[in-house]
Amino acid sequence: MAASKKNKLTFLLLILFMLPFSINLQAQVSYRVLKVHGQITQNGKVIKKGGVFIRGSKIRTIWPQSGNPWIHATRKGKTYSITRNGIKEISHHSTDVQLTETKYLIHRGFSFSDADSIIHYSNQNYYLIGKNDFLLFERKSKENNVLVEAVSVDTTINLRVPINLTENERYYVITPVLFKRIKPQTSVKIYIHESKDDYIYDDYRYGLEIHYLK
Repeated sequence: MAASKKNKLTFLLLILFMLPFSINLQAQVSYRVLKVHGQITQNGKVIKKGGVFIRGSKIRTIWPQSGNPWIHATRKGKTYSITRNGIKEISHHSTDVQLTETKYLIHRGFSFSDADSIIHYSNQNYYLIGKNDFLLFERKSKENNVLVEAVSVDTTINLRVPINLTENERYYVITPVLFKRIKPQTSVKIYIHESKDDYIYDDYRYGLEIHYLK
């Protein structure tokens, strides 16, 4: 009986010892923001579309006193509704992506106060959250049957990763596969290179800053 009590006590102490590590591992969980209603801040910064919402004990989220503020966000291929009351999964398969369109290519350096302001793509951060997330970037080239690759702007990083196009070939598809070649790095600035015989086309040459949050 004494041995049994000792084993139970040892097990309890082990659980208590591991609990802080478990809490620490779960302290921060990141979601990529798809839509925002209301001015919601985290640690003093306003949350915007395309940014990141973080759930964690060290993160201070302030919700507006009036109205019904909410965030729609994605993580690991799922979509969530986030309110001051908590987080609720609303779709098992997220098809929402952070889309960069033509307007972001022609206003380099522009930035206004509203959430829908035109900010050049090179002045933005793009986030991949979990292994099932993806981003779409508009394609400028009209060439068919080309090899498409993501290439690092930083020439000290040996990165040349083949990437896919959407079925209609209008968009480049960026996935976390990008980061398999550059572990343990969690961010990289890339441009997109197309090649076919003597034809070469470089898109987003000012650099897309991609961040990977697992």
